[in-house]
Amino acid sequence: MYRLAHPEFHAQRKSAFTERGIVYVIRCLQKGAAANTGPFIPIGRVLKTDEGGVLYIGQADGEGRLARLIESTHPKYSGFGHEFGSRYKAGGRFATQFPFEDLVIELIPTPDSHASERGHLQRYEIEFGELPPFNRKC
Repeated sequence: MYRLAHPEFHAQRKSAFTERGIVYVIRCLQKGAAANTGPFIPIGRVLKTDEGGVLYIGQADGEGRLARLIESTHPKYSGFGHEFGSRYKAGGRFATQFPFEDLVIELIPTPDSHASERGHLQRYEIEFGELPPFNRKC
């Protein structure tokens, strides 16, 4: 897992794509978390609290989608080229609750990013009764 704001992520995101796509999961660390692996801010959901703090599940077949994610989410950029970033910046309240410097991303290589993303979203919806807060559809 990498912090979105950390230069290490920018270097590693390119190597995440070999001949496959990826599914990525965005979470927000709790204040004072020393490791990128948590603890995460728990997210209240319909059926139960998501202690894993999943904010968004997405997929990419190339490095460009992750670049758009960063540009649309980063406070210094004004772009809105990614659903997560557009919703994250809407009104400023999400950025207050989930500070950019505490957002982390997990990259999961997969041979079929579309099917894998759909599977992750379906399992999330079954467990929590709804999609992650920044996802709009399965």
